[in-house]
Amino acid sequence: MSGNQTRRQIVARAVQARRPGLSQNRPAPRGPGIAPNTPAGKGPGIGPNRAFPPLRGGIPAPGGAAPNPAAPTPTPWNTKAEQIVAGANKKYLDSSGNFDLQEQQAKQDFGLDPGFNDYKSNPNSRAALLEQTYLTANRGTMNSAGLQLYSGSTSNRLGGNRANYSANRDQLAKSYRDALGEIGAGRLKAAEEKAEAEREAEWERIAAAEGVEPEAEAAPAPGGKKRPKRRKPAPVAPAVPAPGKKKKR
Repeated sequence: MSGNQTRRQIVARAVQARRPGLSQNRPAPRGPGIAPNTPAGKGPGIGPNRAFPPLRGGIPAPGGAAPNPAAPTPTPWNTKAEQIVAGANKKYLDSSGNFDLQEQQAKQDFGLDPGFNDYKSNPNSRAALLEQTYLTANRGTMNSAGLQLYSGSTSNRLGGNRANYSANRDQLAKSYRDALGEIGAGRLKAAEEKAEAEREAEWERIAAAEGVEPEAEAAPAPGGKKRPKRRKPAPVAPAVPAPGKKKKR
């Protein structure tokens, strides 16, 4: 027994000399991310309430999420379709610029929106002229009243001026809404024309892609598989004998 123990000790010392990191009392190594006191079967991602991760190759494991569907193949480049899209974009941008200018001019002309209803900075607007007409009518009524300034007839005239001003103001606001409505309708029509041109360009791409005929060399064989293209063998240069040596006859 003593001889066997001595032999075992000799072997253990030799192994330890080759691998200094090993020891007889060292515990067995554990997997990555598993704590020493973690019980068996309780590693990260494993448990009764945890879903299995999806396997490789797009096959989901039990309880795992389904793989993402393949992305659609884009249609090939088509010059005519790109020209249609470019022309539609340019037309839409030009129309948008014109509508922006028309809207700015309408706001300046009517003078009803904030920033344009200041009669001192925008005295030529329709709202400013309407206000000026109303004030002028009131001054004329007051000047012509004379001794009857506080009479009922003067009050009736002032009330008539105010009623006319309110009616004209309402008509001005209605005309302004109609002008903005026409501009908005023009914007919508321009956007629809752009979308229609983009749909036409997409159909042009699809039609061009479907209309391409396969080459004769790549035509499908009777078995349903494509025939591989035949390549001509590359020409082989004649062997040149080394200097000082003669060809064998």
